[in-house]
Amino acid sequence: MVFEDLTTVVERLEVPPTCEAIAELLAMLSRLEAKLAAAVDEVNHSGEWEIEGATSMTSWLRWAGTMTGGAAKAMVTVAERVAQLPVTAAAWESGELSSGQVRVIPPRSRAGASSCSPNTKATSCPRSSR
Repeated sequence: MVFEDLTTVVERLEVPPTCEAIAELLAMLSRLEAKLAAAVDEVNHSGEWEIEGATSMTSWLRWAGTMTGGAAKAMVTVAERVAQLPVTAAAWESGELSSGQVRVIPPRSRAGASSCSPNTKATSCPRSSR
């Protein structure tokens, strides 16, 4: 099973105390978080957490993941947000974006509202917002 193999690798892993090793491991952790977020969103929408006796995906993560309420809510929020942004999800999963970069993506703006500002690249805004 894949998770058994991953567990074995993690148990045997020795991280050298170097900046290069830490950066490499952080990049891998980010990619793993991307995959976890996709699964969290699917389970959230399937309602499987109800079968486990939880009142929400957030409460299930608090219990099963031994997470704080804030951390569980943040995970669900990011998972939901990224599920609506397939290009972002793919970039996160491939390592082009880090978890930190994905976490600060603002919620989608209301329909018709412009998310463009004077600091936004002109090429990513409709002409009327520039």
